[in-house]
Amino acid sequence: MPRFVVPNLRDLKIEIRETHGLTQPITTVWYFKGPRQRIEHFFGSNAKTPITTNIFQCDQKTEIMLREYLKTYRSTPITYTDDPLHGSILRSTEPLLLSALMSL
Repeated sequence: MPRFVVPNLRDLKIEIRETHGLTQPITTVWYFKGPRQRIEHFFGSNAKTPITTNIFQCDQKTEIMLREYLKTYRSTPITYTDDPLHGSILRSTEPLLLSALMSL
């Protein structure tokens, strides 16, 4: 039976910029460090703050989604299921916590 494997990656950054017609570009940046992964989504060419940030803590089986502009975050457990029809998949379940971030 397959099991949940915690990755141990070296420091890595991948950045992709997409444009569709005349719309503003969307930039997605992936950061990998050990068992952690962070994905940031930026909208617009001069965006300094990401629209959303997803942090995957594979060693703690947790996903955290940050919405900095709304000052909110959501923490969700990552579960591993072995689906005979679709194969083994990782997925997040219902949010554990939805709360406001503290302002500095």
